[in-house]
Amino acid sequence: MKNLRMKLFAILTLTMSLTVGCSDPLGSDDESENIDFRGNYLVEGTWDLSSPLSSQRTLGDSFAELLTREIVASAGVPGVAEEEAQELVLELIGDDIRNGVDSRSPDHLDRNSDLMQELAQTLGSVRVVSEVELGEGGILDDVGGLENIQTFEFTKGQEVHVLTPELLKEMGAPDIAMQTDWEGTQTGDTLEIDDHTFSLQYGDLVAWTVLNVIGSDANSLNAATSAAVECDVLMQDISGEDGGFFLSVADEEYGLTAIALASACDGALAKLTEKAIGVFAIDAKVTAGGNVLLLDDDGDGVADRLQSHDNFGGFIGVLPEAIAPRLGVDFEATRIER
Repeated sequence: MKNLRMKLFAILTLTMSLTVGCSDPLGSDDESENIDFRGNYLVEGTWDLSSPLSSQRTLGDSFAELLTREIVASAGVPGVAEEEAQELVLELIGDDIRNGVDSRSPDHLDRNSDLMQELAQTLGSVRVVSEVELGEGGILDDVGGLENIQTFEFTKGQEVHVLTPELLKEMGAPDIAMQTDWEGTQTGDTLEIDDHTFSLQYGDLVAWTVLNVIGSDANSLNAATSAAVECDVLMQDISGEDGGFFLSVADEEYGLTAIALASACDGALAKLTEKAIGVFAIDAKVTAGGNVLLLDDDGDGVADRLQSHDNFGGFIGVLPEAIAPRLGVDFEATRIER
């Protein structure tokens, strides 16, 4: 009986020891190391928005793509075959249209022109001030939040030009143009923030900068851009003997008469003049994301500051994401007491 009691005591002692040692199989110690990020922060950073200006994209590229879409739409190609038709048409007419437009492209669109150099320098270092409110995320995310941009500051020489949400709205941007949701996960002192998109319209930023910072006349620039497109000459280069245009997609024949083809060119030209300096779509969006470091200056387990990691950045949606120009972002944020 005595041996039985000793065995039971030993088992009980071992069980209690294992229970204490494994009281939190998920690792409460790891959770205690997570810095509390919840709160409001004033964010001050620098964005590099100049990368689209250093690409090889030309006015001819822009117009060839616009004309391709106009031709496919005017020919009545059904939606399921549109992408295939656009690829085919661009392959057929792309070189002729690009060469024809670029041969007459205005000097200010040359990458080495004074305008493009000043624009690249100005957009290469834009000060961005915003406020972000961070809290707990949903089922799949540790982090949830909302960022509101308050100002963009563009510098030329000693002059600083400020673009606000109100001014951007006057240009036709949506009400939510300067705000975006944050979602992501936390590991210790690091937040991994998913890509989030601003609807602030890159083309608007370029157009506003050209007019208000560089000081160029937008109307004269648009006129020079339009003059580079001679629809009569271009349509002769791509049309058949009767002046029309025909293609075969998915075993179906589609075509445009000479009049319809000329109308497609006029429609493409109208859309070209709506683009910023003839190249960048007004509604091109900007996307950012990456790691954010949580800085606990006083060691109380609560973040006092946020700092972007080297991998924080994104892309500018003037082209499909896979080939879109990159967005550089560098920021630091300070907690705001509420």
